Amino acid sequence: MALDPHNLLLIALVTAVTLATRVGGALIMARVQLGPSAKGAFEAMPVAVMTAVLAPAALTQGWPEALAAVIAIVVGLRAPMYVVLITGMVCVVLFRMWLS
Repeated sequence: MALDPHNLLLIALVTAVTLATRVGGALIMARVQLGPSAKGAFEAMPVAVMTAVLAPAALTQGWPEALAAVIAIVVGLRAPMYVVLITGMVCVVLFRMWLS
């Protein structure tokens, strides 16, 4: 990709829109009181998004990914999210080295 004015303008516009949506969302949510069910839904969102992104790869890419997903699920029953992510990434790398 060449750095011409059109590409730089596009990058600047995408950056501005991303920043606006993040700041706008934070400002709006600071003024909204959520009920218990809505709060639970917002807390479940990161896990749901990660599942939607990672499940197809774990089920279709091969044994290293499937084994790493199983280990990450087991670790996820007891550990916080960042531990699960690190464990899953390390397992994928190691299983790809050993099984491929």
